[in-house]
Amino acid sequence: SSCKEYQNLNSFFAIIMGLSNVAVGRLSMTWEKLPNKFKKMFSDFESAMDPSRNHRRYRLTMEQLSPPVIPFMPLLLKDMTFTHEGNKTFFNGLVNFEKMVANKNKQRN
Repeated sequence: SSCKEYQNLNSFFAIIMGLSNVAVGRLSMTWEKLPNKFKKMFSDFESAMDPSRNHRRYRLTMEQLSPPVIPFMPLLLKDMTFTHEGNKTFFNGLVNFEKMVANKNKQRN
């Protein structure tokens, strides 16, 4: 709830990944005592982390948020790396300005 209020997606993902850990999942008696409302909320949070389709659900959520936002850093770094590595800086002896604009836009988001 606080992560959502402050738009801190990095901490949100860290908390959900910690609770999704196999060792925590084995605490079946503890999980059984949780009200269904919280189990449903946790399930929704886990689905927000779904990595399918290049983290589509996360990316759609990010589009709806207004700055300031703390993004999920591992995914941001992965995107920046693929943008940098996947595109040449120079093309036919000229600077690839589209690559530079893409990097700048990624840093803003």
